Amino acid sequence: MFQNTHKAAFPCRSPSRFERTFGHTLQIKNPLSSIARPVDKIILGIDPGTISMGFGILQTSGQLVQMLQAGHLRMKSTDSHLLRLSQIFQKTLELIREFKPDELAIEAPFYALNVQ
Repeated sequence: MFQNTHKAAFPCRSPSRFERTFGHTLQIKNPLSSIARPVDKIILGIDPGTISMGFGILQTSGQLVQMLQAGHLRMKSTDSHLLRLSQIFQKTLELIREFKPDELAIEAPFYALNVQ
């Protein structure tokens, strides 16, 4: 269902911060330069969090991008970590079953980094 498009780093240059962190390069295709027929896709995006998890469902058709649904799952900070993880799991499964996404994008959490 989900594709892994990891590529090896180019040996002629020094590795980027992304490559050093994740061990591979990020491959991005320009839809304007593609001569292939546009593919319709449904993409599930998740912004994880143990108190609030955001999500969005996008549908692409060629150059057109349409938002099908967006929302968040709000959890009580007083609930156990196990209960909150269970709620995240259940909501994610619900979204996958309802929309049957072709691709999934998850924001990577930053730990102990001063992102400015």
